[in-house]
Amino acid sequence: MFLLDTEKAQAVLFFGREGISKELLYPELEALLDGFVPLVEWANTKQRGVYVEFNHQFIVTAAVFFTIGFDARGAIESGWNLPLQDLARTTTKGPDLGAGPIRIACASQCPIAYFKDWLWDPDLNAEGPHFKQILRSLKRNRLGVHFSPSRKAEAVSGLSAEEAQRLELHLSQQFSKQYEAALREQMTQLLESQRQRIASMMSDKDQAMQSLRSEYEQRLEALHKRLEESDAKRQVLEGSNQELRQTIEGQQQKIEGLRDYYEHKLQRVQGTSSETLDAVRARLDAEIQNKVRTATAELNELLKIKELELQYHKEHQEQLQQEIQRLRREHQMSLANSGDLLLERMSQKGVNFVTYQPGAGHITIPYSEMSLFLENPPAFTAAYCGVSEAQYLAWLKHYQTPVCCATDEQGEMCCANLTRITNPAEFTPGESDLCDLHRRNQRKLKAI
Repeated sequence: MFLLDTEKAQAVLFFGREGISKELLYPELEALLDGFVPLVEWANTKQRGVYVEFNHQFIVTAAVFFTIGFDARGAIESGWNLPLQDLARTTTKGPDLGAGPIRIACASQCPIAYFKDWLWDPDLNAEGPHFKQILRSLKRNRLGVHFSPSRKAEAVSGLSAEEAQRLELHLSQQFSKQYEAALREQMTQLLESQRQRIASMMSDKDQAMQSLRSEYEQRLEALHKRLEESDAKRQVLEGSNQELRQTIEGQQQKIEGLRDYYEHKLQRVQGTSSETLDAVRARLDAEIQNKVRTATAELNELLKIKELELQYHKEHQEQLQQEIQRLRREHQMSLANSGDLLLERMSQKGVNFVTYQPGAGHITIPYSEMSLFLENPPAFTAAYCGVSEAQYLAWLKHYQTPVCCATDEQGEMCCANLTRITNPAEFTPGESDLCDLHRRNQRKLKAI
């Protein structure tokens, strides 16, 4: 920042636990008040600061000790409207820091009672810690303030009033250009810092997505393994059931063999009495029935147990299939929503989305309007400039190629050079894009 040695510089200093924690030029505080550059590290806090005016010797001539609160985004609270420059014009005198008693405003010396609650009291001794910290910070000149010797009086002497006025205008323009260059450099550094933060957040997002994808693949692979194990167990159970069926059939064949054996044995004892034969037959039948019932009961019980195990494994297999489908749906949803979630997180972290559009300059896009801008940037820019989309597109064509667009009977354009109109709101299609000759012809045709 470049100033004449006859001018006063304006700065805002913030106090921390160990002295001055942050230093801002007054225009930077105004940018904070406009909400363009939030301080995320001060979100939901209240800070103590001092507005100072100092001369080319970096000695304070006026000071306003104030408090300021920040919201959840790190922006200054909307209700804060302390007129620092007006309070610095107070007639209340403070300690002499080297350039005479300073003008001071604080809680105990507030010229306007309404603003008392936003002020605080420092140590008013010139050798106190607060003023020492202020002077030490200004002497370091981290703000980049430079004073140039004023040669205006020497240059004006011996010159006419008109020449002195031109010289004064030239010097004013020169210092304005230097100030604009310094401000442009600070804005470039700020934009570069935001680009780096966005790149870092994009890298974090990619790492999170890669971690999520790896976790999903691991869980899916584990479910596939469990499914294969379940299929293997089911096949073992089906083989075991087949063996049981074969065993039952073998037992039945064995029982038929026993029946034939005992029938043959009965035939051999046909010579005995009929009572003895009936008793033997009844006994044999009872023994056979008991063996059949016992073997059948055991086999049926074993078969029921195997069927229950098979049913359980089938249900478990269905649950695994449902879990795989659910994971696939969640994975698709996470992939679909990752972009919106990233933008929302960036907005919550205090990142501003800034775009440069012809005719509008740098536009800060709120997160809620990001979809409108991405869907139709020209329409969004036209609405920002207060014109229709058709007018903005016509102006953009003129801005890119400022020539007369009138055509003759052979269809050839006039292409006469025009003065470029930099504001879309000042552009009128059918007039601003025509040269003087074709504009007069156009007006004559409209009059007819």
